[in-house]
Amino acid sequence: MDTKQLENLWSLIVAMLFFGAIFGSLLIRPLADRLGRLRVLIVGNLFGAFGLFIGALSYFLNRFELFFLARFGIGFSLALCLGLAGIFLAECSPKGCRGSVSMSTGALLQLGTVFGSLMAIPTVLGSSSRWWAMFTIEGIQLFVTTILLALFAKESPSFLLLRGKETFARRSLAFYHNCPDDTLDERMKEFSSDTLRSVRQRSVGLFQLAKQRGANRKVSAALFHFPWHSAELPLLMLLLWSFSVRRESLSIGLPSTMLALPC
Repeated sequence: MDTKQLENLWSLIVAMLFFGAIFGSLLIRPLADRLGRLRVLIVGNLFGAFGLFIGALSYFLNRFELFFLARFGIGFSLALCLGLAGIFLAECSPKGCRGSVSMSTGALLQLGTVFGSLMAIPTVLGSSSRWWAMFTIEGIQLFVTTILLALFAKESPSFLLLRGKETFARRSLAFYHNCPDDTLDERMKEFSSDTLRSVRQRSVGLFQLAKQRGANRKVSAALFHFPWHSAELPLLMLLLWSFSVRRESLSIGLPSTMLALPC
């Protein structure tokens, strides 16, 4: 391949992570309402583990097509599981713990980002001969975590209640809220009323909110601004890093070196 072809191919490989994330984010609500929160989390994690193993395999087979698919699968799994995890935790947590649980999700995400950045240092595992080990380690960790989730976790009590499975919803509520038998009926009645009340409330999307007049326009402007502002700087840093890696790979001139430091 010449330099121009390598530039175009590398840019497309970098973009596949975000394409996968777009598809994953759009399918969060349809899949969660149809299949259940826990089941979609398990499938999404397995999809991500499969993508990680495919990415590691691309190193040994020296095929950029496999790495192309791996990045799409990882992005799809990342967006699907991160978006659904907040819904699942909020529905399973007691009222007094939902705020702290939601905050812990963001803290753990940043902790994982820091740990991943340390592992990606060239002197650790971020070199052209060891990057596949990062994919393998993460794939094994994700696969083991998914197996534990499937064996020991229970479906969201809200989802079970909306599906008319009250017996399973009681078991799930007792599991997550640690309710004794003498208070389970009262807790179940309160939980059922809260769930049905939230269902009756009409949900408004961002685009619908933007069309409304008055004070809601200020709210919609904030809702559009803060996610964009939060994603702008990390996205810029990621793109700068990816293009610096691309320059290094182009200076060597081999297609296989495009996989040296995948971002």
